[in-house]
Amino acid sequence: MQLVLNLLVAVVIATVTGLGSAWLVIGEEWLFPTYRVGEWAAWPEGGSSTADPYSRALLARTGQLPLGSGEGIAFFAARDSEGRRIRGECDYLLYGEAPQARLWTLGLLDSAGNVPPSPTGRIFFHSREILRKPDGRFEITLSPNARPGNWLPIPEKGPLTIVMRLYDTPVANVTTGGTPAMPTIERRICR
Repeated sequence: MQLVLNLLVAVVIATVTGLGSAWLVIGEEWLFPTYRVGEWAAWPEGGSSTADPYSRALLARTGQLPLGSGEGIAFFAARDSEGRRIRGECDYLLYGEAPQARLWTLGLLDSAGNVPPSPTGRIFFHSREILRKPDGRFEITLSPNARPGNWLPIPEKGPLTIVMRLYDTPVANVTTGGTPAMPTIERRICR
């Protein structure tokens, strides 16, 4: 009887440890290789045939469809420029310039990796519709409340991730594309 009990305990510990460590490895973000520019992170090999097994497992778990290396690259930011988690309880100002690309889009994901619902129907901006300053720079306000100019509505609470996808860009080749200038994410007021 003691042998069966010990065996059962060992199986439970092994199962919890194995599944728990696998979930931690693929739970938050891809581990290999990550390309970082400030608070923005990209996984250039995520959509390639050479993607590592951890990235493939994350893609299978989340159902994401990454851009292929010939299509472009997606940058994700879950923290503002001061390292604080981006949350719906706060307003944010994205400003600066975007990397060179034929087209870029900027949108949001919620904690489950889904596009959050928008009462206005606007779920992203793209580079051809954005209002710019005379020097080519732009500002986008992220807030649950309407704002003048480039305004992207966000949910009133919960963690968020900002996604900037660059299409047909030299940045997709991180070995020769140089370090891109990514927008700054500044937290404004919180409720």
